[in-house]
Amino acid sequence: SVLVILLSSVFFSSRLTASAYVSSGERGGGESIRRIRVNAGEGGYSENVDVELHPGQNCVYGRLGRDATVILLKENVTSPEDCAKLCIERGRSCGSFAWHSPSFPNPDFKSKCIATTKGYFDWFPTLESQVTSGRIEWGCSSAAECSLNGKCSKYNHTHTKTTSPKHTTTNSVRGNDSNSNSDSDSDRFGVGSGGLSSLSSRCECESGWRGHACQILDTQPVDKNKLGFRSIANGMNASSWGGSVLFSELDGKWHMWASELQHNCGLNTWCQNSRIVHATATDEHGPYHKQEVLFPRYSHEPTVVRDPTSGRFVMYFTAQRPVERPLCTNCSNGLTLDGCGDLLCNPNTDATWMAHTETNSAWGPWSRPVIVLKDTGSDTNLSPLILRNGSLVGMWRSFAPTKRSDWFGSKLHLITGERWDDPSTYMIHRSNIFPSLSNWTNWAGAEDPFLYQTKHDDGTPVFHAILHNLYGCGTGLGSRPCGTHAFSLDGWEWNLSGSGAYHRNIHFTDGSELVAVSRERPHLVLNDTTGLPTALITGTGYVGDATFTLVQPLQSST
Repeated sequence: SVLVILLSSVFFSSRLTASAYVSSGERGGGESIRRIRVNAGEGGYSENVDVELHPGQNCVYGRLGRDATVILLKENVTSPEDCAKLCIERGRSCGSFAWHSPSFPNPDFKSKCIATTKGYFDWFPTLESQVTSGRIEWGCSSAAECSLNGKCSKYNHTHTKTTSPKHTTTNSVRGNDSNSNSDSDSDRFGVGSGGLSSLSSRCECESGWRGHACQILDTQPVDKNKLGFRSIANGMNASSWGGSVLFSELDGKWHMWASELQHNCGLNTWCQNSRIVHATATDEHGPYHKQEVLFPRYSHEPTVVRDPTSGRFVMYFTAQRPVERPLCTNCSNGLTLDGCGDLLCNPNTDATWMAHTETNSAWGPWSRPVIVLKDTGSDTNLSPLILRNGSLVGMWRSFAPTKRSDWFGSKLHLITGERWDDPSTYMIHRSNIFPSLSNWTNWAGAEDPFLYQTKHDDGTPVFHAILHNLYGCGTGLGSRPCGTHAFSLDGWEWNLSGSGAYHRNIHFTDGSELVAVSRERPHLVLNDTTGLPTALITGTGYVGDATFTLVQPLQSST
């Protein structure tokens, strides 16, 4: 959807008033996000509150009566604007709401206003017609309420029309509804510590991020002359499916390790035809040119990091050895034709392997791969982070039954190791890090984690992860935006920023747009000095099961 400026304003006679002033297309599928401003002057606050309205999305789907944090505010509510006013009247614990129109097919929900009471980050909506959901943009009180992607600062709130995605919030990560007048970031890492600031405190996002709570990657238009990695084989397109990008100071080049599908096949052959290739570019955004096949089929979903001490490149990937599944050859120009598919991997249960370069050269030589995870019931999407003391922390997923399905459901877990180069020290942790992403209402869960670490101004390290919402991007059974951001102070206790870290609408510098068929396997290019993201890497589908690996620039302050 495209940016739409609303020229009309809607006014209400109740003690809270709202006016519509801008909508912006954040999500694909033809839906527009509409912004309104509610006058909270008589509701106990001296300033206005901004509200983000999402037509066609239900943020409380299946939760009323099952989740104590979801409550009915009122019946017979005539509009989403009136529902927003009711949420604001309740106070700052009300982070989001869903208004069901009078035409809603289930009579039990017609014209009802239902709200969540856990704060702004409780946002994992389901696509559903005749429903409009909204998020209340209270002011912030700590960096935790800026997703640890920025700082909370006081500013002069004005009432002018704006298209800026950076607004105000005070939602506590754990939904604390206490009172405080903090207008600084003195408690910047007080996750869930409470504290309610003035509405005139807002998040100032770090480079690469935007949004009310700095929860959205600040993606920029893509130059079609770069694009990332568009593999060509036999004079035709060869599909690829995401990868890692790192800079090598030895040759001054950017290096990508990506999954490529053999025989010009598409993504449907991923568990038969995938192999890991090495490509290079002189610009981080590409174009990347294939240099070698590093690990032959079946090898898939590589994630490459560096040992901060030795500079060695370390890869974790899924592989089957020996290869037992047949190679698919009935393909053309990056598309899979009849007779091939991924039914042999339903689900994939191959082991996770690790290999590393013997020196700090991205060209290798590479060590013999060794198994680090097996018998997990699925491919693990393992995303590692090697710390300066040589230890390892990572995220991996299991793909297991849920209450909604016999086997669908991706759950994320931690893995730790005393030494990254000694898999015997690895410890698998099976607790579900994000239960709210794999409960019965969000049954598909999340996958493809990308784990990384940054530092704030005072040097405190913080952890971040970008996740792909399984069956997201509004495709098939999916109902949520493509990606989700998560953050942690210690790597153990994690908080979600809500869905919407990235979307499937891709804009180009020539003014054109691609609404991706799929957009998964998110990785980030990170600034070597600050650790902040400079580009988003995704496996990106563009027609049928044809895919390529997109490297999309992010807004940078440098």
